[in-house]
Formats: sequence, C-alpha cells, structure tokens
Amino acid sequence: MAFTRLCQYSSTILCATGGLACICVVMAIVMFPGDPKVNIRREDVTLTDVEDYVIKNINPDNIRQTLRYLTTGTHLGGTEQELDMARYIGSRWQQQGLDQVHFVPYQVLLSYPSPTIPNLIKILDSAGQVVWVSAAKQKPLYAPEEASPDIPFTFIGYSAPANVTGDVVYVYYGREEDFDFVAASGVDISGKIVLARYGAIFRSNIVEMAEARGGIGVILYSDPEDYAPEGSNFVYPHSYYMPPSAAPFGTIKLLDGDPLTPYYPATESAFRIPEDEAPLPKIPAQCISYEDAWQILSRMGGPAAPEKWQGSLNVTYNIGPGLRESGWSLNLDVNNNNTMTTTYNVVGVMTGQEEPDRYVVLGNHYDAWLFGGLDPNSGTAAMLELSRVFTQLRNETVLLSRLEAPTVASVLCLGSRGVRNSRLCRVDRTVC
Repeated sequence: MAFTRLCQYSSTILCATGGLACICVVMAIVMFPGDPKVNIRREDVTLTDVEDYVIKNINPDNIRQTLRYLTTGTHLGGTEQELDMARYIGSRWQQQGLDQVHFVPYQVLLSYPSPTIPNLIKILDSAGQVVWVSAAKQKPLYAPEEASPDIPFTFIGYSAPANVTGDVVYVYYGREEDFDFVAASGVDISGKIVLARYGAIFRSNIVEMAEARGGIGVILYSDPEDYAPEGSNFVYPHSYYMPPSAAPFGTIKLLDGDPLTPYYPATESAFRIPEDEAPLPKIPAQCISYEDAWQILSRMGGPAAPEKWQGSLNVTYNIGPGLRESGWSLNLDVNNNNTMTTTYNVVGVMTGQEEPDRYVVLGNHYDAWLFGGLDPNSGTAAMLELSRVFTQLRNETVLLSRLEAPTVASVLCLGSRGVRNSRLCRVDRTVC
C-alpha cells in the first residue's frame, strides 16, 4: 500500500493520489473506541491501543470472501468490468458508513490488444515457413474463470504495433551492463530482436535501451530460476509461483501518468500533446511464457552466455545473434492499439473530529489487467476490511480512495493523477 496526499477544501475532497486503478485510504487516525462510536482523546490512548484494536477486529473471512468476489472476472483498464469494480468499492464504502464517496473521472490514453488478431512470435525457416508460433493466450489451468472469453490476447501495454523479422539476441536481464557485455562480445543489437528476462529492472527500461541501441523489437519472459524456484511441481495452482504457460503482462511506458498529459492530471479540460510526441516506445514488445521462451532459447546459436546468465530451462542459453539453423529467423507481430477512454478514481472520506484538517492517505491500486488474485486484489480485499474497522474509529479524518488502471495507464506507485492534483494541498496537513 502506498501513502499519498489528499486535497480537501472544507469537507469536499478535490483529489486523491494514486495510480489509474488504485485504492487509497486517506486516514487521519487518532482513534480508539471502547464503544464503537465513542471518541477518545489523543492523550487517552497509545498507538499500541489502536494497533491492537485494529488487529483484533480484522475478520479474515471477510477478506477471503471479498477476494473471491474480486477475482471472479477480468478487469481490463477502462472497460465496463473495471467500472463495475469501482462501483462495487464505492457501494461497500457507502454501506460501511463513510461520510463521502466520490467517483473522479479522468480521460486517459490506454493501450489494448486487438480483439481479433493476436500478438504472436514465430520461428521461420529459410523458406519463410512457420516452424513454431507462440501461444496467443495463457492456458486455463485450474478455475473455470481462466477460460473466460473476456480474457484478452497476451500483450504489453503501450507497445508499438509493428511486424518485424530478424535475428534474436539474448541480453539476460536487459540492464545497461548486459547490453554493454553483448556489445563487447562483438554482437551488434542494431536490427535485432532482443530477448530479455524479468527480474532486475523495470520492463520499460529494457525496451528503452534496446530501442536506443537500434533494436527492432523486444521479447520479455520470466525465467523459472526467478519465478518458479521450487521447480515445476510447485507452481500455480499448487503455489503462487508462476506456471510454465503464464505470460507476464505489464506496461512499457516510461513516465507515470497519462502519456498525453505528462506531469499533469488527465482531466477533461487538460491540454494534451499529440500522440506521436508522447514518451512512448517506437518498437514492438511482447511478453511470452517461459515454456515459449524455451522454444527460442533451445534453438539459439552463437556463443554460450556467461554462467550467471544461464537459467532453469534445461538448455544452454546462447547469446546469438540468430538461430542455429542457417537462414532461420524470428518474427514478432504486435497488433496493439491506443484508445482514449474514461477511468475513475473512487474516493471515500471519514471526517474526523479532533483534527479534521489533517490527513493520512493509505493507498492500493486495483486490478486493470486480468483477475489480480495476488497483485493487487489481495490488497484491495484487505483495504475494504480495514475501512470497515476504521469506521469504528473517528478522531481525525479518514479518507479512502480507489484509483483506477494502475499499470495499463502507467500511473504507477504514487499514482500520478492524484499526486498531481494533490499539489494544491499543503504537505504539512498530511500525517505520515
């Protein structure tokens, strides 16, 4: 959960921080009741008293039931399903007795896969015939919901749409030093498709460095060495580790916030730069599962990568460039599109009595990709239970906010739309 600032004039909330698709709880808490509705002055209670009360009154069954509800369907950012989730959060807060619940709209540029043409990676032989093609979607493994037609084709948000063919180069985690090592080994990235694994830096930085070095595309995967360290028998649905067919969705936009309103909240009246001037990648990128990554790595030529670059796919990881078979190549076909849409922050307030002009802001984004079982709906479910307990405690001001589409619109971590609005606030009003 992320702490953030909230702006309020009198009792009206103007803005909350967080990402597109975030929940924020803004609390000014010095609250501890004997009777659930009794206020006790600050000097009468200790922080330990408050902590003990909250912990004793949290009901794990409530969290479990809420999490189950939140994960019964997909919630791609900017869609009706995501709005339904926002409405659900708002209705829960109203039922819990919050003083105010607001839905704050933002007009943002979001990235979506084509509904009809999947993003695919293909291995082509010397005659241009397809030898292998990646999975368009993740395999259903356990729950019936995993076969839902609402699940989109696998994609990376804000990838440029393009169809490119070339040799592939393995660059380990895709850090600057990894690219430098490849170059020092005599391999030129220019005109090549880069294969990198998650685990060291943010995916957008990998794509940025590949583009800067002349790469024509990027393929990202999660190696089981990092994401299934206990072996293939201890992955979902038997644990939270990544199964072989799972692909790591995400965004590759570098700046936080809406790409057309950099450094400003994406309100309806905000000035917007042209999309071709936005800080977005100009090359295609796609995520794949590690069982699909094996198909590429097992065919790669060139020198063997250093020992520490080797992973857990039971093949020798070669740097490349290219595949072992003469004349074979890799094709990367991405069909994403960027669309203007409306997304909402949901803001709830509990007005305090002792220091109502001070705020504590507690935030957690809500899901904008698929089901969000771990990230972020586990936090969403916990937050809704916390807000129920917090309504029993009133001394200062508690404000709750759910903020939409976190990583799709790339309002990450601090949730830039709300942060930018909150600059109207005095920092010294925020309790940390």
